[in-house]
Amino acid sequence: MPDNDIIVYALIAANFLLLAVLFLLFFSSKQQADRFKAQILDLRKQLTQSQLGIDELRQGAIGMGKAIQQTKLEQTNMLQQIQQNTASQIASVTDKVNEVAMQDAGSKLYSRAAKMVAKGATIEEIMQECEIPRAEAELVFSMHANKA
Repeated sequence: MPDNDIIVYALIAANFLLLAVLFLLFFSSKQQADRFKAQILDLRKQLTQSQLGIDELRQGAIGMGKAIQQTKLEQTNMLQQIQQNTASQIASVTDKVNEVAMQDAGSKLYSRAAKMVAKGATIEEIMQECEIPRAEAELVFSMHANKA
């Protein structure tokens, strides 16, 4: 029976060894599972932080979009106001130019008459060319004849 005892002891030792290996495997897998859980928690935290960052960026982009729209609206309003002001200024300037042109038509005749006097034209020639009355032609002639 000593052989049987040895076999029994060997089987008991093998069982203990097997139990020790299983125990080590269990603790090793438990440690690995704990590490995986910790990694999962870290990844979830990172994901949450990333989502918060994305939300902040999204809100910032929305805010910038609203600010751009507001600025665009203000610029459009200012441009319309400038266009209205410019149109009224152009109309005012056009009216003034027309007034000056109406007034200037007479002064051109007198300027032309003065040039004719300087070139030696007679009162009759000035009356015919400039279509002004004799009294005005004589006045222009007397004013500019001394200079000539």
